[in-house]
Amino acid sequence: MGCFYGIGVGPGKSGLLTLEGYQILQQVQVVIVPVKKVGSHSLAFEIVKPFISTDKTVVEQLYPMSYDQWRLNQAWQANQQEISSYLDEGLDVAFLTLGDPFVYSTYSYIYQFLTKKGYPGTTISGITSFQAASALAGRPLVQGEERLAILSGTDNLDELEQILELFDTVVILKVNRIFAKVYQLLAVKDWLKSSYLVSSVGMLEEQVYSDLSVLAVDEKFPYLTTLIIHKGSDRR
Repeated sequence: MGCFYGIGVGPGKSGLLTLEGYQILQQVQVVIVPVKKVGSHSLAFEIVKPFISTDKTVVEQLYPMSYDQWRLNQAWQANQQEISSYLDEGLDVAFLTLGDPFVYSTYSYIYQFLTKKGYPGTTISGITSFQAASALAGRPLVQGEERLAILSGTDNLDELEQILELFDTVVILKVNRIFAKVYQLLAVKDWLKSSYLVSSVGMLEEQVYSDLSVLAVDEKFPYLTTLIIHKGSDRR
């Protein structure tokens, strides 16, 4: 029986892949590349492509972006069965994920299913977008006794306000679709200057905005955009 590996490839550039992730990619026989639709671009694969030899079997698997749980379950079941077939042949399989495999990743569902079925599984941590964003901006995420919250977007501003009351630093991943709402809230709280935003971390189009007050409320950003809110403490 083969082993199932989840590899966090980091947020963008190949240099942020961990040494352990690189080593596992050298030893596995099969590499699973999750995509949103058949034939679509996979950033995770592009990151590790220089490290994958031609003798590897590279398999694209469809993981639709959908709120339809039935459709998701159908896709996940088919993908799990395909991965199981490789493992049953004694082949080691690596599943690629952006950032870290256990931070808002589809991999976690596949991992739980396979390990409950008795397949051995190992998860290789990766650098998240918010860790890389903090380093790029040169501003610590948390210090001392401060508390950190991580959200994957939220349309509920009342809930966000409650979270901001409880935590010193709040990370919002994929903030592009709700930026205007969050911007207005931060403007009222006077936290625009103490917060920052990074889009397309580790990519050619990477941008760091260290003072949100210079941005327009209706500013548009790419899908992979991370907002880091600091409450009233400017760390620039």
